[in-house]
Amino acid sequence: MTRKKNVGTRELKPDEKVLWNLVTRTVVPMRKSAKPELGEAESFSEHMDQFMPAPKRSIPIKDAELRRAKAASQIKPITPEQKPKTTPSPAPIAAHIDKPVYRKIAKGRLPIDSQVDLHDLTQDQAIHRLQAFLTQARNLGQRHVLVITGKGGSPTSEGVLRRMLPIWLNMPAFSSIVNGYQAASRSHGGDGAFYVRLRRLR
Repeated sequence: MTRKKNVGTRELKPDEKVLWNLVTRTVVPMRKSAKPELGEAESFSEHMDQFMPAPKRSIPIKDAELRRAKAASQIKPITPEQKPKTTPSPAPIAAHIDKPVYRKIAKGRLPIDSQVDLHDLTQDQAIHRLQAFLTQARNLGQRHVLVITGKGGSPTSEGVLRRMLPIWLNMPAFSSIVNGYQAASRSHGGDGAFYVRLRRLR
């Protein structure tokens, strides 16, 4: 007489058997039970490999750091020190008048276009009058003018305006219109006057 199978039951599939064996391994039995067969555990791992994603290839830390350092070195930001700097051109310096030109002015071969008298003025008054005079003379196209400063209050002292005139003529307000200067000859006032040569209009 054969034993009938229970109605509503079915045999486990191979992968279900493997899963069941692995579950039973984690349960502490009340009594000693047989261990799952090795072949079934191996077959389960083979089935699970089909559902597990392939591991990503990891880059060693040193290689990754070297790659980042290399990429950063290829793009170098422009620092403020590397930016091109535009320096303003220095103001021209009023030099002495050339000797041939000086001789021609002193002997009257080159005419003195106009003159201004600064003596008996304060420094503030003198520099403002000088600037207005030289600017107007250059705008009129004049080249050689005479600036009278005076020799000073006493024979033993040098006049303040005479000492200050070369300094003023090299200031930015004057150096852009003045080409050169020189103490005048005796016929035009000697040490108390100066020849001033103006720059040409552009």
